[in-house]
Amino acid sequence: VLQRAIPILDVPVVSHGVDSDTYRPMEESVRAELRGELGIGDRFVVLSVGVNQIRKQYGTLLEAFAAFRKGKEDSVRLCIHGDAETSYGYDILRIASHYGFQDEIVFTNPQGHPAGLSTSQLSFVYNLADVAVFPHCGEGFGLCHLEAMACGIPVIAHGVTATPEIVRDGAGILVPTAQVPGPDGEMGDLKLYFPAGDRGKHRPLISLADLVGAMETLYADEDGRRKMGEAGREIATLPEFSWDTVAQRFDEILTEAAATVGS
Repeated sequence: VLQRAIPILDVPVVSHGVDSDTYRPMEESVRAELRGELGIGDRFVVLSVGVNQIRKQYGTLLEAFAAFRKGKEDSVRLCIHGDAETSYGYDILRIASHYGFQDEIVFTNPQGHPAGLSTSQLSFVYNLADVAVFPHCGEGFGLCHLEAMACGIPVIAHGVTATPEIVRDGAGILVPTAQVPGPDGEMGDLKLYFPAGDRGKHRPLISLADLVGAMETLYADEDGRRKMGEAGREIATLPEFSWDTVAQRFDEILTEAAATVGS
């Protein structure tokens, strides 16, 4: 109905929403208590949230964190909200063992999928972090990015697909795609082919060096993290990301489409 009713060059775009009353910055005392319960203390926490599948690029995250933690092993921790291992993703602990920090990863949801926690519980997970990192090679929207921003957490993310539409206006650092020379010597995007189960696409891979650099930058800049967190919170509370606005826009579009088809 929508394809027939709406011209291809005038397709409306409606984002996902976020409940910014639930996903919100928490008091420092609450964060400190949570960190104490998980044995994190005052360490710098890198958080990644998402299902353990190839598209989420946990292997790259682990390699980047291994490089980032050198020289500050006892001062940083990696928190992952997702499965330690899946049949369609990464064996996270085995990879971490290769880099020597398998005992330092904090899994906040060992059962796996983010749906394993309630919305309010997941908000506590985001508030554990100093920075949220998403090296994904593609997102239809990037709801985890927006949830982190609503919690006032600065975001480091691969700047592809829909991500720049969300992580914007000083809310974080967008990391470029890795560049490699082709057969003709020209530099181009490094891509990974995903089989038909993921729609048979080549997807760009994040620059490892730039990802490590982004983590180093925010690790060294507490004031910068604070400003990014505030900017992210401001974006996440805009009307365009309110579920009421999302519902209203869908109602308007479907009403218009139905009227057009019926006329």
